[in-house]
Parts: sequence; C-alpha cells; structure tokens
Amino acid sequence: MSLLSEKFLKELIPLENLDDESLGTALVFGANVLMNKDNSNKLSELIEIDPNDENELVRRMVNLLTFLAKFKLSEKEFRSIIDNTKFSESKKKIIFEVLQNNQDEMRKNLQKLAGDD
Repeated sequence: MSLLSEKFLKELIPLENLDDESLGTALVFGANVLMNKDNSNKLSELIEIDPNDENELVRRMVNLLTFLAKFKLSEKEFRSIIDNTKFSESKKKIIFEVLQNNQDEMRKNLQKLAGDD
C-alpha cells in the first residue's frame, strides 16, 4: 500500500508533465520556498509555464517536498514511496537529488514553522 493517496497522486500530474530540466529548476525553487530563501524570480520566468498556473504548480511542488522532507529517506525508502507515481526514472532521480541536497534545511524550517502555530 502506498503512502501517497490517489488524490495526492493526481496532484502530481502537472509536475510529471514538466521536462527533466524544468522539473529540476522547479524543485529547487520549491525547496527554496520551504527553506525561506529568497526567490527573486518568479517560477514562470525560470521555466516555460503559464504565469497563471505558477501559484498552483508551486503549491503542488511544495506539498510534495514537504511530505518527502518529513522523513529522513534513504534512496530505497524514497523509491518505495515514489514508485507509485508516474514519474520517469530520470525524474525520480532529480526529485531524490533535490531532496537529499536540501532535506536537512527543509526539515529544520518545517519544524520551525510547525512550532509557530
């Protein structure tokens, strides 16, 4: 059984439709949102997406990264969660790399945000 619900998997479809380079750029952008780092550009200026779709795409990306960052995942554990998506192998690798490179800082910021409630 997957930790990802059908509703959550449907949320990922717009991310699955991005090419690999755009997905990588978008994920780093999403990670920066979670780490509260300055994103001086809009995502639509960095990748070719409709500016009207930008907020929704960022929301979905941040949701995915927030979910994954809650766990300290090995590659095997990551794969067991993410294998139920329709992401290509290259996209799964990109997601895992962005997660691994930013996970500690994202988790720290998420814990800080949770403490603010």
